[in-house]
Amino acid sequence: LFDESKKVTESDAYKNAKKEDKELYDTTISNARLLLLNNDAKLSEIDQLKSLISTALRNIGYNQSVEVKTDIEKLIADLNKLVNENKELTEK
Repeated sequence: LFDESKKVTESDAYKNAKKEDKELYDTTISNARLLLLNNDAKLSEIDQLKSLISTALRNIGYNQSVEVKTDIEKLIADLNKLVNENKELTEK
């Protein structure tokens, strides 16, 4: 997550984006980081963040190249893994 967000914030699209769009992206990534640290994350929260990340990237006009899509998919996989780990813990 940290590497992916660094790529975005160093991009021309991010640098040239409107202030409110950059703030939305920054807040969304910050919330995603917190969620990854939260062992009680709910699937609905993770799904909402996935959608917000996509929206934030679209709003800043970030070109989601193959590399970026792969990075986003990695973040989504990490979030899904967290959900599965939480399910296993609650089922025990």
